[in-house]
Amino acid sequence: MSGMVRLLVLDRPVLLDLAAGDLAAAGRAAGIELPPFFAGENWLWRLHVDRMLLHPASVGWLSRAVVERSTGVVVGHAGFHFHPDADGSVEIGYTVVPGERQPGKCRVARGHPPLGLHAGWRTVG
Repeated sequence: MSGMVRLLVLDRPVLLDLAAGDLAAAGRAAGIELPPFFAGENWLWRLHVDRMLLHPASVGWLSRAVVERSTGVVVGHAGFHFHPDADGSVEIGYTVVPGERQPGKCRVARGHPPLGLHAGWRTVG
């Protein structure tokens, strides 16, 4: 199933643009058109920026665009709430754009490497 989507890391410039409410600039920085739905997720992008500023190494853990391979369309976002804690636990968060919701898409986002278990992780929630 994971071959249906690819995950594109939303790096520092993209997160900063999203948190600032500049969807067009974020899309240019990401190299892909981001859906208007992302503009309504400002609370999440601001949270990620705050975490990124406190812990710069956490950027790759925070958020990825979920891109449907067959169309190149961003159908959601997925990532970790933060890097693994001292016990090796991580918590996954994901959202599918409302117009793209259908059986299986959440399962694909949540089960896609690197959002599955990795060596040394004890718990994924």
